[in-house]
Amino acid sequence: MFKFISIVEDLILMQNLTTEDQNLVKARNNMVQNQIVPNNVTDIAVLNTLKSVPKHMFVEGKFQLVAYSEGSISAGSGRIILEPVIFAKMLQACAIKKTDIVLDIGCGLGYSTAVLALLSRAVVGIENDLHLIVSAKHNLSILGIDNFAIHSGDFSYGHPDKAPYDIIFINGALRKTLEILFEQLSNGGRLVSIEQTSSGMAMAVIYTKKHQDQLDRQEIYHCSLNYIE
Repeated sequence: MFKFISIVEDLILMQNLTTEDQNLVKARNNMVQNQIVPNNVTDIAVLNTLKSVPKHMFVEGKFQLVAYSEGSISAGSGRIILEPVIFAKMLQACAIKKTDIVLDIGCGLGYSTAVLALLSRAVVGIENDLHLIVSAKHNLSILGIDNFAIHSGDFSYGHPDKAPYDIIFINGALRKTLEILFEQLSNGGRLVSIEQTSSGMAMAVIYTKKHQDQLDRQEIYHCSLNYIE
């Protein structure tokens, strides 16, 4: 399992980092403090996890120096890492518990899987690009994260073999219906995604599965419309 380091250990570690590495650590902390916290993200577990995961490891090399900027970042093969504020708000809305099993759809190079793995019991990632799958597994292994599995598959089909899931996290918008994914939610389970509203706006939304398979939909935050295919 990925191990958090204490503040003292963090300071000692920073003394041994190169200037470039220290700049990346500072950039990660600034991302949380200056972008995410001011936008009403208050979940301590989410904030601490975002401070702990080296996001720059999960983007294409040429984008590493801007990995902590405000916008979305390319993760290769047409996949992106969501904007920090949107990603954090979606995580907070899910209210992830340490006992939760998570389905991570469109996991790209593994950043969302890393964050979700630290917040939950286990993560099942779905990706349809074999190159990204190999790279994601490598990135996660470097960090010592082992409570995950990544499978190749159709995003709209999910992974019914390991269902039901407490959380289904979709890293963007899907063009196909979510019905098959809703069926893979546990009672009380939450599905978070991005969709286009009737007004034409893009919105991060969360669905909660109630009794008798009823779904409660809530809008989280306006955002860019990024389809994952």
